[in-house]
Amino acid sequence: MTLSLLLALGCTGSGELRDTSGGTATDTTEPTPGTTDTATDVEGVPGVDDPEDPVFQDDEVPVFTLSIPGDSWDELQEQTAFDQWYVEADLEVDGQVLESIGIRTKGENSWRPIADKASLKLQLDFLVSGQEFRGLKEITLQAMNEDRAMMHERVAYRLYREAGVPASRAQHAQVVINGESYGLYTNLETVDKRMMRQWFDDDDGPLWEVWDVDFYDDYVPDFQLEYGPDDRTRLQATADALELEPEPALDAVLASFDLDLFLRYWAVSGYVGQYDAYPFREPGDDCHVYDDPESGQLKFIPHGVDESWYDPGRVITDGVYGLVAEHCLEVPACMATFEQHVRDVLDIAEQIDLLGYFDTVQAQIAGLTVADDHKDYSDDEVATYQAAMREMIVERRAVLEGQLE
Repeated sequence: MTLSLLLALGCTGSGELRDTSGGTATDTTEPTPGTTDTATDVEGVPGVDDPEDPVFQDDEVPVFTLSIPGDSWDELQEQTAFDQWYVEADLEVDGQVLESIGIRTKGENSWRPIADKASLKLQLDFLVSGQEFRGLKEITLQAMNEDRAMMHERVAYRLYREAGVPASRAQHAQVVINGESYGLYTNLETVDKRMMRQWFDDDDGPLWEVWDVDFYDDYVPDFQLEYGPDDRTRLQATADALELEPEPALDAVLASFDLDLFLRYWAVSGYVGQYDAYPFREPGDDCHVYDDPESGQLKFIPHGVDESWYDPGRVITDGVYGLVAEHCLEVPACMATFEQHVRDVLDIAEQIDLLGYFDTVQAQIAGLTVADDHKDYSDDEVATYQAAMREMIVERRAVLEGQLE
């Protein structure tokens, strides 16, 4: 098939995404504008409103209570943005005590020392083999140091997932360390093998972090392996295909890269203003790609959306540096499919009442943001940025439809 035919059909040879309800979360036909199919139906999205998985439910904000002994605390104080390692601690959450877990600081530009409001990574089976909490072996607690609305991730990831893009679940959490409240955090699902198992029938492929790389020959060795075999064959095949002129390149890349899923990821990124990630960064950043053994294609997965919702006026096809998107901009059939994905995302946001979801989350955390004495910004700043985020959602259809025209 040619690129034009594949994209017109909404089918790029991609394998089906896993659906825990027994169906598929991605169909091979393009949805009719204004309707909901299995790619957008909440029941087809793993972990959304799942009563069997209360870790990320919207109706409560859990408290994570950490007890860190003196020697571990001393080691945490020695950690930097470039040198982090796990030390021993205990965790209590929802009445369950997990002993001898691992804890470390995390982050790059947003990194803070443990004595401030540090983002944290918890490894539950650090010293106790098989220890987990409701199926989780890792917990990621984001300090929201770059998120002045204190709700960017929770709302943005919801839209990615509802649009059928494999993405983390997110909820808020309160964190207490050695008896002191450290304030409000985002409880973010770790992008790992267990998460891949929700979305893909085969979770044994390599998962790569996109951190200052793109699909060029020189960057292929620099993709960071998160787990799985260090097999860069499809990364290299994608880079080789993209050396061609745009239209033949996008034809050739279908053998190793899920182009339709990427266009959907790009469309949601444009809606939420995720301009700190591929394809808006040079080189690419803040996402993952999963090498799906079943489909034989690379699948895009968002990551690090804490700096979204900040630039409502930016044109979503401007300032694009990612090689895949650059090629798409030169091919009318590809751009037509991208524009349809943007329109579908606009419909999905209305179907799930994203504005109502924003209002619910804002009301839920209102008292908790004020009580957070460790946050990097004032209560007035939080209110200002929340108001701007809400306005962006209210006006998003008009703004993006204007850009498409």
